Amino acid sequence: MRRRATLHFFIAASNFGAVFWITRSVNVPINNELAAWNPAAPPANWAEARDLWNHSNVVRTVAAALSFAGAAAILAPRPLAGGSR
Repeated sequence: MRRRATLHFFIAASNFGAVFWITRSVNVPINNELAAWNPAAPPANWAEARDLWNHSNVVRTVAAALSFAGAAAILAPRPLAGGSR
């Protein structure tokens, strides 16, 4: 049981790390770049930036969901050995 909880902990922690890394390395730099753009005259490659942001956000969302599932699995009640009484 402890081994299973440890496994779920590492799944949750690694996916949380992925969420943090994607946010810090991809989404935030794109957001900072977008903040400097003139809304009336966006650069020619604005669609590429949008597509990259959207793709990384999908990956980040999946990693966040897996992190949540791993954490929830740690906290989920387990049946007692030998059946319930």
